[in-house]
Amino acid sequence: MSFDILAFINIAFAIVLDYIVFRKEELRDFWGFHIGALAAVIVLIMLMIGAGRPPGGQVHIGVFFNLMLLCFAGILYVPFFIHLIIFYASKTWDSLSGVSDIKVRKTYSKAEAAEKERNYEGAMEYYRKELEQEPEDAEARRRLAEIFYTTGDFDGALKTFRVAYTFEKEEEKKAGIAFRIVDILLSKEEDFTALKELEHIKREFPNTQYARHATDRIQRLKLAKLRKLKR
Repeated sequence: MSFDILAFINIAFAIVLDYIVFRKEELRDFWGFHIGALAAVIVLIMLMIGAGRPPGGQVHIGVFFNLMLLCFAGILYVPFFIHLIIFYASKTWDSLSGVSDIKVRKTYSKAEAAEKERNYEGAMEYYRKELEQEPEDAEARRRLAEIFYTTGDFDGALKTFRVAYTFEKEEEKKAGIAFRIVDILLSKEEDFTALKELEHIKREFPNTQYARHATDRIQRLKLAKLRKLKR
Protein backbone atom coordinates (compact mmCIF):
# COMPACT_ATOMS: atom_id res chain seq x y z
CA MET A 1 0.00 0.00 0.00
CA SER A 2 1.38 3.42 -0.94
CA PHE A 3 2.41 6.05 1.59
CA ASP A 4 -0.23 8.52 0.37
CA ILE A 5 -3.07 6.05 0.94
CA LEU A 6 -1.74 5.11 4.39
CA ALA A 7 -1.39 8.79 5.26
CA PHE A 8 -5.02 9.41 4.27
CA ILE A 9 -6.17 6.39 6.34
CA ASN A 10 -4.17 7.61 9.36
CA ILE A 11 -5.55 11.13 9.13
CA ALA A 12 -9.14 9.88 8.69
CA PHE A 13 -8.77 7.43 11.60
CA ALA A 14 -7.29 10.15 13.82
CA ILE A 15 -10.24 12.43 13.04
CA VAL A 16 -12.67 9.62 13.95
CA LEU A 17 -10.86 9.06 17.27
CA ASP A 18 -10.95 12.78 18.05
CA TYR A 19 -14.68 12.86 17.30
CA ILE A 20 -15.26 9.96 19.73
CA VAL A 21 -13.13 11.60 22.43
CA PHE A 22 -15.03 14.90 22.20
CA ARG A 23 -18.53 13.69 21.32
CA LYS A 24 -19.14 10.05 22.34
CA GLU A 25 -18.95 9.90 26.13
CA GLU A 26 -20.42 6.38 26.33
CA LEU A 27 -17.63 5.00 24.12
CA ARG A 28 -14.55 7.08 24.86
CA ASP A 29 -14.08 5.64 28.38
CA PHE A 30 -14.59 1.98 27.41
CA TRP A 31 -11.40 -0.07 27.81
CA GLY A 32 -12.20 -2.23 24.77
CA PHE A 33 -12.25 0.89 22.60
CA HIS A 34 -8.93 2.01 24.10
CA ILE A 35 -7.17 -1.29 23.34
CA GLY A 36 -8.57 -1.63 19.83
CA ALA A 37 -7.87 1.99 18.89
CA LEU A 38 -4.35 1.93 20.34
CA ALA A 39 -3.47 -1.26 18.47
CA ALA A 40 -4.85 0.18 15.22
CA VAL A 41 -2.90 3.44 15.69
CA ILE A 42 0.38 1.59 16.25
CA VAL A 43 -0.13 -0.63 13.19
CA LEU A 44 -1.14 2.28 10.94
CA ILE A 45 1.77 4.48 12.05
CA MET A 46 4.29 1.65 11.58
CA LEU A 47 2.92 0.89 8.10
CA MET A 48 3.08 4.57 7.23
CA ILE A 49 6.68 4.87 8.42
CA GLY A 50 7.67 1.75 6.47
CA ALA A 51 6.00 2.96 3.28
CA GLY A 52 7.60 6.41 3.57
CA ARG A 53 11.17 5.15 3.94
CA PRO A 54 13.23 6.40 0.95
CA PRO A 55 14.77 3.69 -1.27
CA GLY A 56 18.52 3.36 -0.77
CA GLY A 57 18.46 6.07 1.88
CA GLN A 58 18.16 8.82 -0.75
CA VAL A 59 16.67 12.10 0.47
CA HIS A 60 14.51 14.14 -1.89
CA ILE A 61 11.57 16.54 -1.77
CA GLY A 62 9.07 13.66 -1.53
CA VAL A 63 10.65 12.52 1.72
CA PHE A 64 10.09 15.92 3.33
CA PHE A 65 6.47 15.89 2.14
CA ASN A 66 6.04 12.42 3.65
CA LEU A 67 7.49 13.63 6.94
CA MET A 68 5.04 16.53 6.97
CA LEU A 69 2.10 14.15 6.44
CA LEU A 70 3.43 11.85 9.17
CA CYS A 71 3.74 14.76 11.60
CA PHE A 72 0.25 16.00 10.71
CA ALA A 73 -1.25 12.55 11.38
CA GLY A 74 0.69 12.38 14.66
CA ILE A 75 -0.66 15.76 15.78
CA LEU A 76 -4.22 14.64 15.06
CA TYR A 77 -3.70 11.64 17.37
CA VAL A 78 -2.66 13.89 20.29
CA PRO A 79 -6.19 14.43 21.79
CA PHE A 80 -6.75 10.66 21.89
CA PHE A 81 -3.47 10.00 23.72
CA ILE A 82 -4.04 12.90 26.13
CA HIS A 83 -7.47 11.46 26.95
CA LEU A 84 -5.95 8.03 27.64
CA ILE A 85 -3.30 9.48 29.96
CA ILE A 86 -5.77 11.63 31.91
CA PHE A 87 -8.41 8.88 32.10
CA TYR A 88 -6.13 6.13 33.44
CA ALA A 89 -4.15 8.48 35.69
CA SER A 90 -7.44 9.62 37.23
CA LYS A 91 -8.69 6.04 37.68
CA THR A 92 -5.39 5.01 39.28
CA TRP A 93 -5.44 7.96 41.68
CA ASP A 94 -9.07 7.36 42.65
CA SER A 95 -8.35 3.68 43.26
CA LEU A 96 -5.26 4.32 45.39
CA SER A 97 -6.87 7.09 47.40
CA GLY A 98 -10.26 5.38 47.85
CA VAL A 99 -12.03 8.33 46.24
CA SER A 100 -13.72 6.09 43.68
CA ASP A 101 -15.55 4.00 46.30
CA ILE A 102 -16.69 7.12 48.14
CA LYS A 103 -18.07 8.62 44.93
CA VAL A 104 -19.95 5.41 44.09
CA ARG A 105 -21.52 5.18 47.55
CA LYS A 106 -22.63 8.82 47.39
CA THR A 107 -24.11 8.32 43.92
CA TYR A 108 -26.01 5.21 45.01
CA SER A 109 -27.33 6.96 48.13
CA LYS A 110 -28.61 9.92 46.11
CA ALA A 111 -30.16 7.62 43.49
CA GLU A 112 -31.86 5.48 46.15
CA ALA A 113 -33.28 8.60 47.81
CA ALA A 114 -34.64 9.76 44.45
CA GLU A 115 -36.23 6.35 43.85
CA LYS A 116 -37.97 6.43 47.24
CA GLU A 117 -39.50 9.75 46.25
CA ARG A 118 -40.52 8.20 42.90
CA ASN A 119 -38.22 10.66 41.16
CA TYR A 120 -37.16 8.06 38.61
CA GLU A 121 -35.72 10.56 36.15
CA GLY A 122 -33.48 11.94 38.88
CA ALA A 123 -32.35 8.46 39.92
CA MET A 124 -31.59 7.53 36.32
CA GLU A 125 -29.52 10.68 35.94
CA TYR A 126 -27.38 9.74 38.96
CA TYR A 127 -26.73 6.26 37.58
CA ARG A 128 -25.93 7.64 34.14
CA LYS A 129 -23.38 10.03 35.66
CA GLU A 130 -21.81 7.10 37.49
CA LEU A 131 -21.62 5.14 34.23
CA GLU A 132 -19.92 8.06 32.50
CA GLN A 133 -17.11 7.65 35.03
CA GLU A 134 -17.26 3.85 35.29
CA PRO A 135 -18.77 2.36 32.11
CA GLU A 136 -18.20 -1.19 33.41
CA ASP A 137 -20.09 -0.68 36.68
CA ALA A 138 -22.47 -3.63 36.39
CA GLU A 139 -24.37 -2.73 39.58
CA ALA A 140 -25.18 0.78 38.33
CA ARG A 141 -26.42 -0.70 35.04
CA ARG A 142 -28.51 -3.28 36.90
CA ARG A 143 -30.13 -0.58 39.02
CA LEU A 144 -30.74 1.55 35.94
CA ALA A 145 -32.37 -1.45 34.24
CA GLU A 146 -34.69 -1.95 37.22
CA ILE A 147 -35.85 1.66 36.92
CA PHE A 148 -36.54 1.15 33.21
CA TYR A 149 -38.65 -1.87 34.18
CA THR A 150 -40.48 0.02 36.93
CA THR A 151 -41.37 2.84 34.54
CA GLY A 152 -42.65 0.37 31.92
CA ASP A 153 -39.76 0.62 29.47
CA PHE A 154 -39.25 -3.14 29.05
CA ASP A 155 -37.06 -2.80 25.96
CA GLY A 156 -34.77 -0.35 27.75
CA ALA A 157 -34.64 -2.68 30.75
CA LEU A 158 -33.73 -5.67 28.58
CA LYS A 159 -31.00 -3.80 26.75
CA THR A 160 -29.48 -2.45 29.98
CA PHE A 161 -29.69 -5.80 31.78
CA ARG A 162 -27.87 -7.48 28.89
CA VAL A 163 -25.02 -4.96 29.08
CA ALA A 164 -24.87 -5.35 32.87
CA TYR A 165 -24.66 -9.13 32.41
CA THR A 166 -21.53 -8.81 30.24
CA PHE A 167 -19.75 -6.68 32.86
CA GLU A 168 -20.81 -8.57 35.99
CA LYS A 169 -18.04 -10.75 37.46
CA GLU A 170 -19.77 -12.32 40.49
CA GLU A 171 -21.56 -15.55 39.60
CA GLU A 172 -24.55 -15.01 41.90
CA LYS A 173 -25.24 -11.49 40.62
CA LYS A 174 -24.65 -12.57 37.02
CA ALA A 175 -27.20 -15.37 37.37
CA GLY A 176 -29.64 -12.98 39.03
CA ILE A 177 -29.40 -10.63 36.05
CA ALA A 178 -29.93 -13.55 33.66
CA PHE A 179 -33.14 -14.57 35.43
CA ARG A 180 -34.38 -10.96 35.42
CA ILE A 181 -33.94 -10.99 31.63
CA VAL A 182 -36.08 -14.14 31.52
CA ASP A 183 -38.75 -12.53 33.72
CA ILE A 184 -39.01 -9.49 31.45
CA LEU A 185 -39.21 -11.63 28.32
CA LEU A 186 -42.05 -13.61 29.88
CA SER A 187 -43.85 -10.41 30.86
CA LYS A 188 -43.61 -9.42 27.18
CA GLU A 189 -45.00 -12.88 26.27
CA GLU A 190 -41.82 -13.75 24.40
CA ASP A 191 -41.83 -17.34 25.66
CA PHE A 192 -39.60 -18.76 22.93
CA THR A 193 -36.85 -16.20 23.59
CA ALA A 194 -37.23 -16.77 27.34
CA LEU A 195 -36.67 -20.51 26.80
CA LYS A 196 -33.51 -19.75 24.84
CA GLU A 197 -32.27 -17.56 27.71
CA LEU A 198 -32.94 -20.34 30.21
CA GLU A 199 -31.00 -22.79 28.04
CA HIS A 200 -28.16 -20.27 27.99
CA ILE A 201 -28.21 -20.12 31.80
CA LYS A 202 -27.88 -23.92 31.93
CA ARG A 203 -24.81 -23.77 29.70
CA GLU A 204 -23.30 -20.75 31.44
CA PHE A 205 -23.67 -22.15 34.99
CA PRO A 206 -23.40 -25.95 34.65
CA ASN A 207 -23.85 -28.14 37.74
CA THR A 208 -25.06 -25.23 39.88
CA GLN A 209 -28.29 -24.28 41.61
CA TYR A 210 -28.85 -21.76 38.82
CA ALA A 211 -28.75 -24.47 36.16
CA ARG A 212 -31.18 -26.59 38.19
CA HIS A 213 -33.53 -23.64 38.64
CA ALA A 214 -33.34 -22.90 34.90
CA THR A 215 -34.16 -26.55 34.11
CA ASP A 216 -37.16 -26.43 36.44
CA ARG A 217 -38.45 -23.24 34.80
CA ILE A 218 -37.98 -24.71 31.32
CA GLN A 219 -40.11 -27.72 32.27
CA ARG A 220 -42.82 -25.51 33.77
CA LEU A 221 -42.87 -23.27 30.71
CA LYS A 222 -43.20 -26.23 28.37
CA LEU A 223 -46.02 -27.69 30.47
CA ALA A 224 -47.82 -24.35 30.44
CA LYS A 225 -47.54 -24.19 26.64
CA LEU A 226 -48.94 -27.74 26.31
CA ARG A 227 -51.91 -26.84 28.49
CA LYS A 228 -52.62 -23.80 26.33
CA LEU A 229 -52.56 -25.95 23.19
CA LYS A 230 -55.03 -28.44 24.70
CA ARG A 231 -57.58 -25.74 25.49
